[in-house]
Formats: sequence, structure tokens, C-alpha cells
Amino acid sequence: MSIYFKNIKDIAYSKNNVFHYMFNYWTFFARSSAWSVGDFEGSMLPDVEKIYKYVNNIYLLSEEKKELLDSLDNLNWNNEHLQPKKESFNDIVNKEKTVLLNIQWIKEVVLLNDKDRVFIFENEEDINHWVYEVLRKKVLFVITHDSSFRDPDEAIVLKKWDKVIFPTVSFHEIKREWVLSASPWINIHNYLKDKFTKLWDEDATVLVGFNI
Repeated sequence: MSIYFKNIKDIAYSKNNVFHYMFNYWTFFARSSAWSVGDFEGSMLPDVEKIYKYVNNIYLLSEEKKELLDSLDNLNWNNEHLQPKKESFNDIVNKEKTVLLNIQWIKEVVLLNDKDRVFIFENEEDINHWVYEVLRKKVLFVITHDSSFRDPDEAIVLKKWDKVIFPTVSFHEIKREWVLSASPWINIHNYLKDKFTKLWDEDATVLVGFNI
């Protein structure tokens, strides 16, 4: 008999006959929340407290942590080794920078600092307020690409009544939270172009930001 951890409703153990008391054997129960499967019962078990602790600790793990568990010998009661390794800020920056550089037609990628953010904030055209949305992201890159770059994920120019606006656009290659991109106006483009070594006159700059 077997039971999936996700189907366990509760667990218990007990001694329920004279032979259990004589030989110190126990019965272990795992009640199922899936009625069609039935309950799990293991009889004549020594060291049932150890079994109970193992099952209970695995049962309490998230699905992600269960996938990381490859041996009962590696299970400790604090589950510290099962915590996913936390990426550092530099790890994230380097990883996503590599992703961007592997996209065809993207030529260069630069991480912008606080000084850059302040300059953009103070000098971007007010009408291009979508750039300000990207500035709020924890990680902010500026990328360069030529005219053969892929089509944007969404429309980059919208007309609302009598106004033309330039919205933020998603950037599907980056798999992070709230990924946005926006095109700066010419005054910001001229400021940013000095950060690159391969920028041609016909190349464009795009801001890409995301949270972590």
C-alpha cells in the first residue's frame, strides 16, 4: 500500500494488541484526504517515533523542498539544507545580463546606478512618464539594439483620444517579477550612449527593469 504525501490528512501511531506490548511493536497510520485511495497502515513496526518524525517533517515541506530532498539521511529537523539557495543581487544581475546578451540583435547591456536614475528622473520628458515606471524597479538595465531587433511584445505607441502615449512594454526573455521596458527620449538616449562602445547612430537604447 502507498499514499502520496499530498493526500495525507493526518498521521498517528499506537499499540493495539498484546503482542505489540510484548515485542515493542507499533502500528503507524496515515489517514488520506482522498477517499478513493484509502488510508495507509503499517503494522509491526519498531522505532515508530523515528518513522513518525520522518513522515511528519516531509509532510510539512513545501512541494519545492520535497523535490530537493534526495535522501532520508539528508533530512534534518530544521530542514536548513532544503532551503533554496538565495541569489545575491550580483548573481541576479549577472544571470539576467547573460540572458539579454544572448538575445540576437542586442549588442550591449549596462546596469544603471543611482546617479543614472536621478539624471533620467530629472531630465526625461514629462510626457514619457512610462519611463518613470521602469525607474522604480530594483534592477535597471539599459540595452542597445539595431533596427533588426525583434518586434516588441506589445504596442510601443498608443493613441488615446487626442493624445499619443508611449507605454511600458513587457520583456518576455526576463523571467522575473514585473518586468517592464521603455524607450527613453532623445535627451536621455544622448546621455546613455556614452556608456557604450559599439553604439552606432541608427541604434536604439531601451530601459529594462524588474523586481527581485
